[in-house]
Amino acid sequence: MKTRTRIAAAALATGLGIMLFSAPASAAYDVVPDAITTDNRPYGGIATFIAYGDKYTIDDIDIDGHKAVGWIEYRPVTSLIWHKLPTIYSSGPKVKKVIDIPEGAAVKLHACLRKVGTTKNIHCNWTFGYNRN
Repeated sequence: MKTRTRIAAAALATGLGIMLFSAPASAAYDVVPDAITTDNRPYGGIATFIAYGDKYTIDDIDIDGHKAVGWIEYRPVTSLIWHKLPTIYSSGPKVKKVIDIPEGAAVKLHACLRKVGTTKNIHCNWTFGYNRN
């Protein structure tokens, strides 16, 4: 009896793990949508990820005393661990980085604003998709 209970508990835990760590098909994007800061229009910053070539940009698009801050987190297909790439900053023109994210990885793209001279992020937003190139 105890063996059946343990097997049932293990199956339930596995099923819950799959539900918690995978996005439903209707919510999954084959590309990663741009992340735009949540301040009032005109928006202050935008982060983009282009899967072909793994290009990542952050752009401060409003002259308002804030700089745009962005970062990417990704989870390879074969892992449950999220990896955070270094934060990049823009105080004017677009800042571009070429990064290496595994094919098929889940990707979270973050964009925030930060008042110059502080370390507190404000008006943050993020998007989710997959690296399909």
